[in-house]
Amino acid sequence: MSINSLLKKLVIDDEFKEKINFIRNVSLFSGLSRKALSMVLGISYERNYSINEVIFEEGKVGKALYIVKSGEVAILKGEKKLATLNEGDFLGEMALLEEVPRSAKAIAFSDCKLILIYKVKFDGLLESDPSVGVKVLKNLSKILCTRLRSTSEGFAEVLDPKKKI
Repeated sequence: MSINSLLKKLVIDDEFKEKINFIRNVSLFSGLSRKALSMVLGISYERNYSINEVIFEEGKVGKALYIVKSGEVAILKGEKKLATLNEGDFLGEMALLEEVPRSAKAIAFSDCKLILIYKVKFDGLLESDPSVGVKVLKNLSKILCTRLRSTSEGFAEVLDPKKKI
């Protein structure tokens, strides 16, 4: 093996390790083995977005999940900012479950790098290795349940006439 090919292999391995370590810390992929994380990385793409660039529009059909690798992403409903997402946060996760119109708009709040996983690629992963897909979907279900409970509790406070707001 030549020195150049050996160096190239070492660099690629370091890049791969960095990607594995990053994605391992994303809650959606919690508990996945290194092999499973590798499979997820195998179906993902990285894309850079410039500040104020639209990532997706409200009302357009969602086709991908986005993970913030660096920078900040703003979630907007009309002109109202609902959230700011940072490194390790993800958005558009409902697109992995169904292809329906997005309920909000996402824009790059700063220059950012996102990891994209398209539904069609995720569906292929589900077919090729159902155990990986089941773990990801189980994590997604827990996350969505937590968000729904949080939202419901907020509504319960508003609807409870004994509570002073």
